[in-house]
This record gives sequence, structure tokens and C-alpha cells, in this order.
Amino acid sequence: MAMVGAAELYRMIGTRIRQERERRGWTQGELADHVGLGRTSMTNIEGGRQRLLVHQLWQISRALSIHPSDFFQDSPSAQAQSIEELLASVPEKERNFVAEVVKKGAHRGRTKPSGD
Repeated sequence: MAMVGAAELYRMIGTRIRQERERRGWTQGELADHVGLGRTSMTNIEGGRQRLLVHQLWQISRALSIHPSDFFQDSPSAQAQSIEELLASVPEKERNFVAEVVKKGAHRGRTKPSGD
């Protein structure tokens, strides 16, 4: 991940919080209630205007049932979620094919080429 400034980092985290909250169909007030914050604070956090303390980020991640690293761009969990969402509308036979291709690619990535 490229270096980002503080303001961009808080906007990025806020955007991920909003995406995860909306994916669950929650309002800002509902998420705020889960973590002991006011709705206005949640609005400001999602907008990147309010800085989060580490324990607040932890509480939000727990409420949303995601890992704290998922709030950061290009996290493996966020990528996996995106792939899962893309494959949701693909027929099962094709999903199985994709899974087999990924497994074979992962297996190749674990083995060292000979002669190096």
C-alpha cells in the first residue's frame, strides 16, 4: 500500500466503515449504538472528519464482525470479500472451476522452481 497522509487515511477508514455498515443494512445510529458512540460521531467518522482511537476502531470492527485490518485498502480480507461478491451471481459449476484454478495457482506458488 502506498503511503497516505493522515486525512486520506481517516477518509479511507471511514469509507470502509460505511461500506460494511451499509452491507449489513444498518443505519449510522444502529452502528453507533453497538459501539457506544453518538450518531453524529459515526457520521463524522465515516466522513473522515473525526479521528478514531484504537479501541474505537476495534469496537467498530467487532460490531461489524470484521478484522481491523479490513479497514485498510488492499487488505486480504477486503479482497476476498470483493471476490466473493463477484462470484455470488456465477453458477455453481463455474464457481467450482474458479476455485480449482485458484487452488492450482496457490499450490504452484508454494513450490520452489528447481534449478534456482
